[in-house]
Amino acid sequence: MQNFSDEFIKRMAMKKIDVAILVIVIIIAVAFFYKVGYFYPEKEEEREIPPCLKNVTEKKQPPPPPTIILPSRRVLTGEDEGCHFHSLMVSREWWTFAANLDGEMKGWSIIISFNHMAYGDLFGQLKPDVFVLVLSDDKGNVYGGLINEKRGTLIATAPGVDITFGESWAQGTYPEWHVHAEMHEKHSISVDL
Repeated sequence: MQNFSDEFIKRMAMKKIDVAILVIVIIIAVAFFYKVGYFYPEKEEEREIPPCLKNVTEKKQPPPPPTIILPSRRVLTGEDEGCHFHSLMVSREWWTFAANLDGEMKGWSIIISFNHMAYGDLFGQLKPDVFVLVLSDDKGNVYGGLINEKRGTLIATAPGVDITFGESWAQGTYPEWHVHAEMHEKHSISVDL
């Protein structure tokens, strides 16, 4: 009987270890998902119920969307254009440049985008730095595509726009930027704007 009791205690000890490991894994997973922005705690707002004087319904203006830019700031600066994703508050950021071409390429258009995404944004991939180059001709044909790379491929600094993704880059401040983009996937494309 003593052997049965000792064996039962050993099995229970293993189960306690399994439970401890499971609890640790859950805590780490919750911390990870909170950090990458998949969920955040809701803040409960206290609402005062005014005394009912008349049966009148007032239409209230909806509050403006939240922002980290103070309401008194009406002019955007080079600091606003630059990199913010090094902050804990920002997990996604992108810079997109679009142009309609003229001259020999009249009717063509181009979109160049540098993206810093959160982990898992693109189909569950853990490669959150993305470069997009799309060149459309006047007949509707599309060239270019998307390059999805691991974190650290996209390098950005502030103030102003100063972004590098492999051989592609963008620099400048509003309203003038210099953009160089290269993509050698299906077609070899090199663009300077």
